[in-house]
Amino acid sequence: MTVSTTWLTGSSRPGTRLHGMPKITEPSVPEHRAAQHRAVLDAAERLIVAGEGRVPTIAEVAAEVGLARSSVYLDVASGKDMIIQLLLQAIPAWLDSLTAELDRVGPGPAERLAAYVRVTLPLFVEGSHGPLMSAASTLPETFADERVQESHNGLDPALRELLGDEGDTVRP
Repeated sequence: MTVSTTWLTGSSRPGTRLHGMPKITEPSVPEHRAAQHRAVLDAAERLIVAGEGRVPTIAEVAAEVGLARSSVYLDVASGKDMIIQLLLQAIPAWLDSLTAELDRVGPGPAERLAAYVRVTLPLFVEGSHGPLMSAASTLPETFADERVQESHNGLDPALRELLGDEGDTVRP
């Protein structure tokens, strides 16, 4: 027999309040918060990809993840903050993949350029990187964020290694 808790909580969704206390879905509160934060960013990324680079509202992210809008604001302060957080996870992942691939191939420039293309092109064509860059370009101040700059600067050694002497012309 299935018992409904809707009369207690006003909702039958998992993670809703029961007797005034929120239910956590992980063994500890910090683990629950981390999982919820991850779910919020995943939902935002899905919406950005589905919207072909349109920045979703916090309300849209809340609906996608199944949380109250006020709960989403615990993880992201604004659309700009949401994009910054997504960039801060995308750039290091790209760098890790690129570095691993460059370490795997030989020292020849053609091999290294092919490795760069093998890693980068799928991110834009099949992944979320293209839509994320489109979304970020609608909020150009995201690229000026110190944390994003620092993260992106981590690409410099890989690009300089890839381009050799031409690496000095990558950035002014």
